[in-house]
Amino acid sequence: MSNKLDHHPEWHLADKGLTINVRLTSHFANNKVTRLDFQLAEAMNEAYSLTQSTYSMFPWLSSSQWASIRIAAGALALGLFAFRIFTGQNYPTRAMPETIPTTGFAPY
Repeated sequence: MSNKLDHHPEWHLADKGLTINVRLTSHFANNKVTRLDFQLAEAMNEAYSLTQSTYSMFPWLSSSQWASIRIAAGALALGLFAFRIFTGQNYPTRAMPETIPTTGFAPY
């Protein structure tokens, strides 16, 4: 839109690119705000609204699918933690015999 109106705003990124600050002034009007600045600001607001309404952070999965993945990952982590707790080395162990018999059954 700015090329169509032959009007070029000054852009500045803040917060590591999360915020865009735009300065609208008309250089041909001694850097004062003109009707052209208001028209460009309105076009920018409309473009932002359109983009925000159609933007999806994870377009390949819906929000409910991401929630299911997070719940499954949490359940897996909890299950692995419980497995480690219940199968730890806290159980008494039998001593291994010094010699292994060659005939017969194993003593245990």
